[in-house]
Amino acid sequence: LGDVYKRQIAIESKETPTILSLSRQKLTQYPGYSRRDMVSKGGYVFIEADDAQLNIIGVGAEMCFAVESAKKLASKGIKARVLSFPSQRLFSSQSIEYQRSVLRKGQLATVVIEAYAPNGWERYATAGFNMQEFGKSLPGAVAYDYFGFDAENIAHSIERYLSAVSKDESLLWEFQDLNQIKDH
Repeated sequence: LGDVYKRQIAIESKETPTILSLSRQKLTQYPGYSRRDMVSKGGYVFIEADDAQLNIIGVGAEMCFAVESAKKLASKGIKARVLSFPSQRLFSSQSIEYQRSVLRKGQLATVVIEAYAPNGWERYATAGFNMQEFGKSLPGAVAYDYFGFDAENIAHSIERYLSAVSKDESLLWEFQDLNQIKDH
């Protein structure tokens, strides 16, 4: 439902350029959490967590990593809210009160997961699991593995990040790259 609604918003857009970015791989769907009515806001709380210690933003096909990383962190006692963020442009057009209610900026660390450069995410997130190099022509699962996109790896990186933030809160003021890719 979410993808159908995103396409509808893009097609009906008359004032701004839009792009339909489609995936070739089969993606995990989350009908129990997807909110068709919220896609037009650009970002919304996908999974809420009482007493959350952080937000994890899922973008497009990487939503599965956000959800699975949150589950892995929960098993270690770290509570995370999962946010769906289909459009930075639409989100930035929402009221500041709405943006604050979703992000809880200044209250929670926020990690974005997107298999793309982190451009622009520093406005909404304090850290990201992104890419710093050009992609590879590989099947989806193999490409994700090649670039370190694995829920266990991401959860471990987030744990290290939260530990570092607990020792130095100033890290929240400088966007942190959590996917430091080494030699492949």
